[in-house]
Amino acid sequence: MSDALQTWRDAERRSIRSTAQREAAEEAIGAAHLEEVAATATSAAAASAQRAAAEASRAAEATAEAARKVVTSTMAAGEAKRLDEEAAITAENTARDGHNAAVQRADERYRRG
Repeated sequence: MSDALQTWRDAERRSIRSTAQREAAEEAIGAAHLEEVAATATSAAAASAQRAAAEASRAAEATAEAARKVVTSTMAAGEAKRLDEEAAITAENTARDGHNAAVQRADERYRRG
């Protein structure tokens, strides 16, 4: 084989190798770009999840505060009803005592004459 033919074949092999390396590099660049897009999407999803979790936390805190207010209000209403009941019992006892005293006085007057 002549030197010129051998040189031409060596150059052709280098050209093929160079083309294959360039194509592999282009594929690697494409893959790196896809990885970048995926990482960006993952980051955005994580940020959205974090915002959603913060909002859920605020909602839970508001619900807890509302529940505390309901409990406090219910306790206050129960205490007010208890005090009303005690006042009604006291008034009933006072009226009964007054009635009994009046009956006793009337009975004493009747016996005296």
